[in-house]
Amino acid sequence: EDLPGAHSEYDNSRRAELESLAKRVEVANYHGYGVHRQLHPKRALSAVGYGFDQKRETFRPRGAALHLFDAYSPLSASLDLCLEDLASKHPGTKFVRSIGVSTLTYAEGSDSPADWRRGDLPVLLALREGRVVAWSSGLRDFECGRSEVDTRAV
Repeated sequence: EDLPGAHSEYDNSRRAELESLAKRVEVANYHGYGVHRQLHPKRALSAVGYGFDQKRETFRPRGAALHLFDAYSPLSASLDLCLEDLASKHPGTKFVRSIGVSTLTYAEGSDSPADWRRGDLPVLLALREGRVVAWSSGLRDFECGRSEVDTRAV
């Protein structure tokens, strides 16, 4: 007979499994996976694994997208909405946004001859294991109107 408050071993095991999964999702979201988070300009670059940081040298996200936004750009606002949607669909990728001008002051080193730091804001960077693999300066690659980003291009 089923007694109130008595649970089978399977029920207890399943409950523990679901609690563990919920905790992992909570921790992942806290660290910026599966959500589009805004970070302080000084922390944004190290959060996506860019540059040399003693604390983060042991762990770099496999994939990351960094949006250096311009507060007065309608394209930046449109891209934010698009990245929020993408972040929920790609929980293994970090999606970070930060104030563009301030973040650029903390960027050091050189990635390529066509350096992304000399571009126009807003900038979208794609990083793989801490290295910039693609970027769009001024979001010219994604523009479909004066104030909208083409979500299919992102």
